[in-house]
Amino acid sequence: MCCSKPLEDEEEEFCEDCRGRKRQFDQGWGMFLHDDITRKILYDLKFHNRRDNADFVGHAMAGYFADQLKIWNVQALIPVPLHKKRQKRRGYNQAELIAEKMAFWLEVAGLEISVDRELLVRTNSTLPQRKLNLASRAKNMHNAFSVTEGNKYKTVVLIDDIYTSGSTLDEAARTLKKSGVERVYFLTASIV
Repeated sequence: MCCSKPLEDEEEEFCEDCRGRKRQFDQGWGMFLHDDITRKILYDLKFHNRRDNADFVGHAMAGYFADQLKIWNVQALIPVPLHKKRQKRRGYNQAELIAEKMAFWLEVAGLEISVDRELLVRTNSTLPQRKLNLASRAKNMHNAFSVTEGNKYKTVVLIDDIYTSGSTLDEAARTLKKSGVERVYFLTASIV
């Protein structure tokens, strides 16, 4: 009901992570389970410069999530930013590429939602989350983001490639809400 992680017990509504802590985001969805095929698509995009994979992922997310975006009444897609050093090393932000392609395909389908690349900024150069345990992930992300001046949104959706613990999205949502955003949702290509 909160993060869309699969549950072992069909009687449960929340995963163990969401039962155990207060989330800063309001709700979110992952499109694919993070299996071998999805991992290859996203890791090739993220680490092997396969930017064309962003078009496939953005197209799939636009089709899968269009109705949910209407229900949430979203004003903007906010890609989770990379720190400028990491983005310079990689040459691009995979979440931004996914958000741009998603917005393109949504517009083709008649739903216009802009991508705001400027509002949320990663101010701390954090360690890669994939190398950390749950407690370390939350600590690693603490105060990692800031918001530029001029927030004009009440409802936004954070876009990222992979949802694991939710620590990155929680901290991004917390930062956005401090700036006046009332509802922060997320959509990711995969969920671990």
